[in-house]
Amino acid sequence: MSLPPGTLNGFREAQQQLDALANAITQENNELRQLRALAETTTLVNSMLDVDDILNQVMDTVIALAGAERGYIVLRDEHSGQMAFRIARNLDRETIDEGHFIVSRTIVDHVAETGEAVLTTDAQADPNFSGSESIVMHALRSILAVPLIVKDQVTGVVYVDNRIKDAVFG
Repeated sequence: MSLPPGTLNGFREAQQQLDALANAITQENNELRQLRALAETTTLVNSMLDVDDILNQVMDTVIALAGAERGYIVLRDEHSGQMAFRIARNLDRETIDEGHFIVSRTIVDHVAETGEAVLTTDAQADPNFSGSESIVMHALRSILAVPLIVKDQVTGVVYVDNRIKDAVFG
């Protein structure tokens, strides 16, 4: 059976357009999922009075949306000025005991001091952080750390990571 000239090219172009449409729909669905999660978190924040409960919920949402294994919120102590871990959560929405923290304090300290976010797709290969003892010891890969800034002052750091996959955060 023979097809009219150009028919096969027409089918290929149609397939490419369908693939592009499928990718756009997938991207829109992901964005919608993220927006719903943020809306749910906003509702929870508005309905809760306990700060730790709110921070736990926020961290659980950040971990889920980012694809992280763990997440930490580090806040500056009002009296001492020192950074202290306030929230530590894992992928299963459980609190992590301080003795089981797996975190790059080098990166947390860097973000707290500079006020600049850090995104590394593979911390073990990143020349800025590959020599850090915690990164080597814990085999950390994808790390995202963002400063919390109030009135031009770094008041804390949100830190998430993933040891299994590199380039998790974009």
